[in-house]
Amino acid sequence: MSFKITAHTIAEARSDLKDNAGVLDGILLQHPVITSHSTLEERPWVQLAYHEIADHDLEAVLSYAGITEAGSPIGVPCPIEPVHRPPDLLLFSTQHLRSFIEAAFEPLLNERRRFAEFEAFLESRDISPLEYLATSVVECTSWCEARGHAMTIRW
Repeated sequence: MSFKITAHTIAEARSDLKDNAGVLDGILLQHPVITSHSTLEERPWVQLAYHEIADHDLEAVLSYAGITEAGSPIGVPCPIEPVHRPPDLLLFSTQHLRSFIEAAFEPLLNERRRFAEFEAFLESRDISPLEYLATSVVECTSWCEARGHAMTIRW
């Protein structure tokens, strides 16, 4: 079993929400997002098997706003407070998640910034699953924010 973090268009995220799509619509009325076009091939994603990363490492990166407790959390590229709707809905700010990770992993992310390309950083040394997850999620959130995309997490 694995989990996957993927960039999606706002429309794709909206369709994932089904009956809760109105919640996202209300957020976007308050925080308009300009979305750029993207192909599936250029969208970032992160995937790890559960046996590859310790639970406490997963929590260290994704505990913001109860992400690890939500069934299908969706990050939106605007500065919102987390929105919880039982049983599984969680909408959160990709900006706030990125800030949370940056505060917790500042030395690692400073090391990553020394490389122009993310792939060069990954190839520079042995990267632990925790380091991979933290840096990859920051890359994904930044990409989503720059292009007005949502970030979905599927457990």
